[in-house]
Amino acid sequence: MLRKNRQKVHSKKRYLLSQKVLRKRLQVNSPKGIGHVSGDTEKQVSVSDANWKRLGQIASSKIQLIRRSNGLIVA
Repeated sequence: MLRKNRQKVHSKKRYLLSQKVLRKRLQVNSPKGIGHVSGDTEKQVSVSDANWKRLGQIASSKIQLIRRSNGLIVA
């Protein structure tokens, strides 16, 4: 059971953003609009809007965290 818990912890993707830890589905403000984190590369973060339409891949330095995810995406 401990091993399963460790795997779950390691499987969560985290993004370092100016000393903030970002995970998928966090609401962010980007130059292309407000959306949620939907993926990542090493230097960029993929941002999608409330309709799951991709806004683009944006450098993490240009993204500001609005709030942590509560499980709901509101337009």
